[in-house]
Amino acid sequence: MESNKLLHEGSPAVEHPSGDTAQDDNTHQSEASAKVATAAIATEVQPVEQPKADTVQGETLQGATLSLLIGAFFPCIPVALVCSILLSIILGNQIKAPFVVLEQVHIVPVTGTINQTLTAINSLKKGGDDVYWLWAKTATTPGTLHTIASVTGKVMPFITSSTMALVAFFAGRRLIQVSRKEKKESMPTPYQMSLLINLLNGSGIQPLWNTSHYWWTHHIPLVRPVILAFWSLTWIVVITLLIQIADSWFGVAVQPATVDIVRSANTTSAFGRQFDPAICDTLFHNYPCIGDSSTICSYPCSITTWNSSSGQARFGLQHAQEAAQVLMNNSRTDFVVNVTTTDRPEEKFFFMGDLKSSTSHDFETETLAVTTECQVVTQNCEIGEGFTCGSYKAPSFAWTGAVGVEESSATGPTNQSNAGIQYFNDPGLTVPIGRGNATDGLFSSQNPTSFLAWSKGFPPVDTKMDLFTYMRENNFLGSDASGDPVFILNCSIMIYQATYNWSNGGVAADGLYDLRPADPAYGAVLSGGFALNTALSHLALQDAAALAAYQERPEGLARVFAESYSKAAVALTAGITIPSKNIFDQERWNNVLVTRVPKIPLYVLVAFKGIYALFALVLAILAVTYADPMTSQEVKERLTIDGLAVGLFEADAHLKSGVREMQQLFDEHNRTHDGVGDRADDMPTKVGMVQNENGGWTWKTTAQVADSFGFGVGVDEIKARIVNAV
Repeated sequence: MESNKLLHEGSPAVEHPSGDTAQDDNTHQSEASAKVATAAIATEVQPVEQPKADTVQGETLQGATLSLLIGAFFPCIPVALVCSILLSIILGNQIKAPFVVLEQVHIVPVTGTINQTLTAINSLKKGGDDVYWLWAKTATTPGTLHTIASVTGKVMPFITSSTMALVAFFAGRRLIQVSRKEKKESMPTPYQMSLLINLLNGSGIQPLWNTSHYWWTHHIPLVRPVILAFWSLTWIVVITLLIQIADSWFGVAVQPATVDIVRSANTTSAFGRQFDPAICDTLFHNYPCIGDSSTICSYPCSITTWNSSSGQARFGLQHAQEAAQVLMNNSRTDFVVNVTTTDRPEEKFFFMGDLKSSTSHDFETETLAVTTECQVVTQNCEIGEGFTCGSYKAPSFAWTGAVGVEESSATGPTNQSNAGIQYFNDPGLTVPIGRGNATDGLFSSQNPTSFLAWSKGFPPVDTKMDLFTYMRENNFLGSDASGDPVFILNCSIMIYQATYNWSNGGVAADGLYDLRPADPAYGAVLSGGFALNTALSHLALQDAAALAAYQERPEGLARVFAESYSKAAVALTAGITIPSKNIFDQERWNNVLVTRVPKIPLYVLVAFKGIYALFALVLAILAVTYADPMTSQEVKERLTIDGLAVGLFEADAHLKSGVREMQQLFDEHNRTHDGVGDRADDMPTKVGMVQNENGGWTWKTTAQVADSFGFGVGVDEIKARIVNAV
């Protein structure tokens, strides 16, 4: 067809000097009109070639199948692929048994509405406490995981139209039904058809807004295809928005974290403590009595004896060197640990620890733990050169209270600091143990063990200073006959068999538990060194008194002395204890960088994506079952912008059947595939705009444009001549 040339041939003629302008113009116009008429006749004479029935059915089936497959699997494939990759990375790099992640949790009390709201927001951002912990790798960084998870969210806006194409099957089927039955009330108006095509195009929120605005302003019922397309697109937009929100939540919740990781150890260490069976096979041993070698007395296993160079019997602590090293924090194997418990926060418990304990090794083991309670009773006693507390009388503050020593020999320099101790068989302090030259019952086999402790010369300063005013005026600090400051304490020590848990380089609160009172004989084992006034125990007692004496309140004095005494009592057992096997061991790695993936945001995101993919699959199945794709395929292809263009500009498009895809309806597509249109004089139809008599603009094809400019004059005449010639 050459009608497109008419736009050029219709240009105003240029006046020639010869004056033949009008004649040439008429000649050109006649030639153009003849060509248009010839083309029109050819169009009328030549029938449209229709494909065979088998070809039509095959083309339709192929087009419908392709649309159904694309609509069903375009959403499913990206969702399945992305979710599979994401879950494979997460589950494949999860920190699993035997490794256990220990997250540091900081609980801060929150009050006030604003603070509680902020806490709730932070908790929501965190994504909950049920998480996957991932080993730190390039593939498991938060950025990588979020990038993978967000792929589907980025491509979904581009695949919405494939899902809406499935809805177009239902719309096409409905239009066929109402058209055949001529149900005018169920047919869409041109405006509604425009809304339907835009909805089926799946181009976001604007078609939804236009449809809602139409319904609100026109009050005309929407036909069923428009309603179906509206709610389908609404659902797709909502689920896509939910996926974007879940994707953002997942990206915020996935964070790097520094945690501690532990694993059960393959070997068992020995960091607990128990009495050495080679020394304490029995808790009491028989040795000659003090001052009378012909008599045998019972001594706790913490005491040993030897003869001096003069042949006299001497008594002291077993392996006192190790006890001294522990007491002075200089041991290479042992140290004293002190902890509190939440149910008894006012008490401190002391027990022996192993210096090989470290931050890289956690364990649970058994030990011997002690706790001491004291009260200042100076104000309740009569003080002179000695003191009287209740029924107990001490001859002098210089007396140490050593068992087996005559009280008459209890003298010492009046200007010398001293500390003494006396054990009792009863909490009322009425039955002292080992007084005078007693040879039986020298040691307290009691648990708890009660005792009086006294101090002379501490603090070694002027107690009339303001610092000690409260203590002095209330008689918590007194003065003996020589004028030295003195104080007296009523104490009780309790001994337990206990279990403790060592974790991350220390014993946490409540790490000491399963406290069981020890055998009463343990009271004698731990008090034996003090009762005999051995050199090391006397030094420890004086250190305790010296530290406590500087306290400004009686409670502080009693607390410091009690804690110092407990530490000394444990340290003095270092020579008779050996390591015991741990109950449980585990290795620890501190400050390990990992990725924290909360499960709730992860599976919410996967669920939303799965729902979207399932919606597409179900819609495709319903389309196959109820929408009759073989019939509605061609109508579906025409419910597009392309379909409108074909109907408006391609005159023969409505005659074609067996449409697989929309481009088959365009004449130029068929020309290209049929080998037609390669010649310059056989170009496809072109589209232009022509201004009408009302001043508006109208779509016109090249043939219609030619008629509008007058090039159609003489067509009937040319037709007649051609017919006559035939």
